[in-house]
Amino acid sequence: MEASQYQCSDLTGKQTIGSGYVEETVNKCDYIICITDNHLSRKLFGPISNYSKGLKGFACISVFNTHLYVDLICGRGSGKLIFQMIDNLALQLNKPEVRLSAVPEAMMTYYGLYKFKFSNNCSQTKDIQDFANYINSIIKDIRTLQKQQQIKNTRLTTKKLQQAHLSYKKQLEIFQQLLIDHNLAHDKKCRKPSTCAINGYEMTKCIKPANRND
Repeated sequence: MEASQYQCSDLTGKQTIGSGYVEETVNKCDYIICITDNHLSRKLFGPISNYSKGLKGFACISVFNTHLYVDLICGRGSGKLIFQMIDNLALQLNKPEVRLSAVPEAMMTYYGLYKFKFSNNCSQTKDIQDFANYINSIIKDIRTLQKQQQIKNTRLTTKKLQQAHLSYKKQLEIFQQLLIDHNLAHDKKCRKPSTCAINGYEMTKCIKPANRND
């Protein structure tokens, strides 16, 4: 992985995941899914091959009795394909759930697109769902304001954008506390958003067989 010079950033794009963590995760996981620049997808068991060129994204997967766990995913521009392959792997291994732990901003702006819910099973409580929808509405407002600012940068637009960012930050912290109260922090010992955010919060996607329509 290091030979490929691939830079693995978190889902917010704000920081790079250390190569030491990547190497440790790659060595301990059960499956590795890789996407290369020629769109060739491979499922590997054991140590990853040396992709010196063309690595577009990858995911490290661990297998448990009832589910697959996504230890790490780096897929700039290839996330949709990676998650499709993870779903297929779950079906092949007869695992009804795919789980992961998401850091705050990533869980709100990314994993929901792929039908992950804030839960450690296939269900999500109504209070969590309603709060998640509320925060997502704030995110949509921020994106709308950002587009408006690009077209016409005014003091009013800038002020509204700043207020929206402050609201998002405040509501996200409240939402994290709600997840902690529902025992969904990855680190079960932590009780504050400032510490729980480091290891993230549990999210689950229910995998249904192809012959089911519900």
